[in-house]
Amino acid sequence: MGSTINDIAREAGVSIATVSRVINGSAQVSEETKKKVKKVMEMLNYSPSLIARGLKLKSMKNIALFVSSFLNVNHMRIAHEINSHFSKLDYDVVMYETGNSTEGLARAMKRIIEKGMDGAIFIGSSFQVLLEKSEETKKLISSIPTTIANGWVEGTYGIFVDEYKGMKDAVKHLVSINRRRLLYLKGTDSISSDNKLAGFIDGCKEEGLEEFTHIRSENDIETTRRLFDERNLASKYDGIICDEDNYALVVIKTLKHLGVRVPEDVAVIGCNNSDFSSLSSPGITTVNNKPEDQGIECAIILNEILSKGSRLEKKILITIEPELVIRESTSLS
Repeated sequence: MGSTINDIAREAGVSIATVSRVINGSAQVSEETKKKVKKVMEMLNYSPSLIARGLKLKSMKNIALFVSSFLNVNHMRIAHEINSHFSKLDYDVVMYETGNSTEGLARAMKRIIEKGMDGAIFIGSSFQVLLEKSEETKKLISSIPTTIANGWVEGTYGIFVDEYKGMKDAVKHLVSINRRRLLYLKGTDSISSDNKLAGFIDGCKEEGLEEFTHIRSENDIETTRRLFDERNLASKYDGIICDEDNYALVVIKTLKHLGVRVPEDVAVIGCNNSDFSSLSSPGITTVNNKPEDQGIECAIILNEILSKGSRLEKKILITIEPELVIRESTSLS
């Protein structure tokens, strides 16, 4: 068993209260006593109990980070920025994978509250739905400072990406290179993907296009090839927008398999500005929804709340504007 605060006090010849003051950085202890106590702590390899210290300082220096899946690369980019930000502030970031289960989310939230964590960040618009499904999760939100990347629920602080505008910009770009028969492929179901689809539809209407449609389908190679074969999509459309970069990569591979040239015959656009988009051949034109900016803004807001020791007076909804990154999949030059 490790050394205790009683062992330190006895070995240093001081009271337990004095050792506690040294651990918590109190100015009431002389420099000479501090040095003596710290020397004993090093000699006995003593590490103060984080829980005991947290209770004293009313802070565990822990942040809970929720994701629906560790396999979502875009969300991991957001998580990386959040972790980097709080690590510099001497916080530990603990990640929880919840899937799409309200019950699992409620259990995880109970655990972080029981552990006395300082705050929570949810990554992804799916949590906007999950958190509002249950009265239990709504109550839990009110007990801990919370921010959401690309979402918002009453009692939280939200960071939004205007993906609706991003998709309208993508449509406008395709029209500018004389693509007027457009297809939108939706591979995911979430508020974010619904906003993207709405931007595509409204963008096509504003551009006066008559031939456009959207399809919801799984984004794996086998399903996509079957979809293109059965509906003859490669000959019907000269521009395709996908809701994720990985789907755009699957589409490009499918078109190559069919002997269709990208972008000469069909131009392709993805979303997220992931490594898929830059490493693909051809490189994929993509809507950059700036995940790194999302992570930084979430961390800044939550840190401001924790620094003030209370909720911020005003409701915070920050909107990040995406940008179109043009690469070879739509470039005819």
